[in-house]
Amino acid sequence: EYRLAEMIEKKDEQGRASKEELELGRWSAEVVERNIENVMRMVEQGVKVIHGTDAGVSYIPFTDYALALELLVGSGGMSPEDAISSATRDAAEALGINTGEIEPGRAADICLIEGDPIQNISAIRDVRYVYKEGQLVYSEPVD
Repeated sequence: EYRLAEMIEKKDEQGRASKEELELGRWSAEVVERNIENVMRMVEQGVKVIHGTDAGVSYIPFTDYALALELLVGSGGMSPEDAISSATRDAAEALGINTGEIEPGRAADICLIEGDPIQNISAIRDVRYVYKEGQLVYSEPVD
């Protein structure tokens, strides 16, 4: 809903949004606000939050996985450490898979980024390398 509201807002700024789109944009913004408030309450009450995405629909691309982490930290009241854990260790634990932490006996699934996401969660967007079970599966293209 965040990207949908953002997309409609841009159309509105350009004077191209229909009345129906404006209503949908307002609804989407309200859903996002309500979801963030719910996450904030869960975090305050100690509920373990697992990072996820609705990627796959036309306005939520798979390439925007970092957005939810940014929202969890920026608006949801989570620390960067907790947000990253929600997408790695906690998610792996919830799914019952042998990854999510770097330690002996775990699958060597590692994402190397440029920058320090503890200082700036948006650094998580700058992926340089991805290893799956110890094998390089992605390397940032060289210009």
